[in-house]
Amino acid sequence: MKRTAIIPFIILSVTNFSFTQKKEAPTENIKFGKIEGVKKHQTTYPYSPEELDEFTKLCQTVLGDFDKGEFDKVELKIEKIEMMMPQFEKSFMHSNAIHKLNIAKGRMALKEGDVQLAKIFLFKSAKIKGSPQLSSFGPNMSLVKDLAEVKEFESAIEYLKLCKNFWQTDFGKLDYWISKLKENEVPHFGANLLY
Repeated sequence: MKRTAIIPFIILSVTNFSFTQKKEAPTENIKFGKIEGVKKHQTTYPYSPEELDEFTKLCQTVLGDFDKGEFDKVELKIEKIEMMMPQFEKSFMHSNAIHKLNIAKGRMALKEGDVQLAKIFLFKSAKIKGSPQLSSFGPNMSLVKDLAEVKEFESAIEYLKLCKNFWQTDFGKLDYWISKLKENEVPHFGANLLY
């Protein structure tokens, strides 16, 4: 008896309950240079999506060209990256570009036998704020490997210490590589020779 009295009460309560659906925020129309419909904090960019794509590809391929021995391409890409850099000062790609540009310049300098200039570019490549890519995957180690192979172990160690400022999810790799360099060994840098 008590059970049957409760059921109509529950049904009545549910039917009288008003379900309201939360309204979704209006979708913003995103166009080149700005987000429409946002009056405050409107963001404009001094580059087009096509220019960003070009800049990204230059930075991603310049070291690969060096590995292939295509040094004329490397020089052209270095010039192009340097020319486009000011446009991307506020972009997430800026730190990536500084890093890849200086690694490429350092490798070119070392190829010509200028160890001191190569070391200058090595340290410049690590003096960055970081980026989503560099902070997660880590920096490129091709120049530090090249320098370690010509016995520049102290410079290689200093570079790895600088990398700790922006690469904090290295899972102990930096300290391990430093320990190897202190033993005058060239570490196996794995995928960080490609990033």
